[in-house]
Amino acid sequence: MQPRPGNPDHVHHEHEPLLTLHAGLIFMLGTLTATCAGVLTLHGGASRPTALLTAGAAFAGAVMFFRSLIATSPRTGEQQQLRPNEGHTGDQQAEPARQAPPRAARRNSRSCR
Repeated sequence: MQPRPGNPDHVHHEHEPLLTLHAGLIFMLGTLTATCAGVLTLHGGASRPTALLTAGAAFAGAVMFFRSLIATSPRTGEQQQLRPNEGHTGDQQAEPARQAPPRAARRNSRSCR
């Protein structure tokens, strides 16, 4: 029995990468951080299991940190950003910038009375 041409299960994904560039960079930085943490822990005199646990914790922390630090491209759909003149017609006026209310005068606790 031959699959139908319109069947979505029969679609070949030969040219799609396994990981995106963003994910590859994050995992590479996480691996680099984990390796450095593990090597430094071993050189500090700790045992191998301790160094492996340290490296694992460093990897997890680094992946979370670099994922929040490095922005994604708008094409991936994770983060949508408007480009200049996108979604804006010439008839509409831009809202004026709101100014923050003036700060109340700070009182010095050592003021003269």
